[in-house]
Amino acid sequence: MKTKILFIAIFLFATVTYSQYNKKDSDFLNQNKSILVNKQKLDSTINYQWNNNIQWVNLNKTEYLYDINENLILEINLSWNNNWQNNTKMSYEYDNDNKLINKIIYLWNNTSWINDIKISYFYNSLNDFQTILTYSWHNNTWQDSLKEEYTYLNNLLSEKILYSYQYNNWEFLSKYEYSYDNNNNLSLETYYYWDNTNWVNSTKKEYAYDVNNNLISVIYYDYIFSWAPGTKKEYIYDNYNNLITDITYNWITTWEYLWKNVYTYDTNGDQMQQIEYTWDTQASTWTPKQKRDRLFDNNYTFNDLVLPFTSLADVSIFTHKIDNEIAYSWNDNSNNWINSYKTEYFYSQYTSDDINENQSNIILVYPNPTSDFIYIDLPDLIDSDVLFEIYDMMGHKVMSSTINSDTSLDISHLATGIYVYNLKTINARYNNKIVKN
Repeated sequence: MKTKILFIAIFLFATVTYSQYNKKDSDFLNQNKSILVNKQKLDSTINYQWNNNIQWVNLNKTEYLYDINENLILEINLSWNNNWQNNTKMSYEYDNDNKLINKIIYLWNNTSWINDIKISYFYNSLNDFQTILTYSWHNNTWQDSLKEEYTYLNNLLSEKILYSYQYNNWEFLSKYEYSYDNNNNLSLETYYYWDNTNWVNSTKKEYAYDVNNNLISVIYYDYIFSWAPGTKKEYIYDNYNNLITDITYNWITTWEYLWKNVYTYDTNGDQMQQIEYTWDTQASTWTPKQKRDRLFDNNYTFNDLVLPFTSLADVSIFTHKIDNEIAYSWNDNSNNWINSYKTEYFYSQYTSDDINENQSNIILVYPNPTSDFIYIDLPDLIDSDVLFEIYDMMGHKVMSSTINSDTSLDISHLATGIYVYNLKTINARYNNKIVKN
């Protein structure tokens, strides 16, 4: 039986200490406080293809539905064939703490949705992945297919083992091991496969970071009797820690250029353009290949958006609301850019019923953006512990703390970027985005 293998993003964890603070003047207290009231939610995206140099034609569409806690609960993918036709569907289920516990993938058989794959998530006491089970639909029942087990050391993921279900038993499939630097940044990832007797070296990645904890290089190795370098990727940032260039090399006898991406930002910090180049070895120059331009609506910041985090490949580009993006291909004959693909984003207003507009009932987190400390004001009505967590845009938990009064948290050690925080009480959950300068 064919085994369907899904690789799940790794959740990393780092602890944080907190301290009490004395309130400053009222002007400071009121600046940049995050109060969740009305937002714009992404309802759908439509992808278009440029047809015969004439017009944009429909290609595919994705629709999203959320619950009152901003969790994505339904995603439907449709393709265009003179009209929109169902293709795949994904449903998401969460526990009382808003942790994802089940994801089901359905296929459309021209008349109805049929089950295909189910993924169930189980967590440890720190809310990190402990086990992930994948099932395939067969003979009208869910049957075991894949299992992932996670092990942690000092609250950091140290090992992930994958099993496939064969002949009524869980059999080793592959294994990942992880090491970290002194700043808890991932420094080494080693992948092994199981040869029915032993774990065998296969590939590994080495990571390096700058003083701001920005990733600056990844080197990929293959094991062929010994570790041999294969490819390398380098990352370059501007003074605001925005990624401006990444370069990929191939190892021959030295590192040789393969391709690179150049990123351009507007004055609001939005990544408005990405250009991909390939290396012309004969001419010893970079040749443009693809370009992507984005149009932003700066009336809505990242904090004002409800997005399908479990679906989008890269939510970090949503520094402001994105209206559309156009992809171009380079034409060597005419030496210009020609239309290739376009994506349009469609939104509507979202108001969470969980949010009480009475200021005394609102948890305040500020300033936002911030470069060092964030301050958390708890309303008097909360008389129990509150779990505070911060996740990066890949879903890695990077901070966690339990608080029970007005508190300040030091986040100066975090890399510059956009994060999502959760505040969990006994009866409610508050979440929003925060920008670290």
